Amino acid sequence: TLWCGAGDVAPDENHLGAFNITDSCCRSHDECTTNIETGESYGPLKNNGVFT
Repeated sequence: TLWCGAGDVAPDENHLGAFNITDSCCRSHDECTTNIETGESYGPLKNNGVFT
């Protein structure tokens, strides 16, 4: 994909790769302004993982 994983390799924000449904989901996650940092909570939600 062009959007999944650490960072992205898409040439611009409108470009989706061969796995366009997956890329669309990852792009939405990347563009989200609300993040729960590792070990932090947001209301009833807690991030127990190693990523935001």
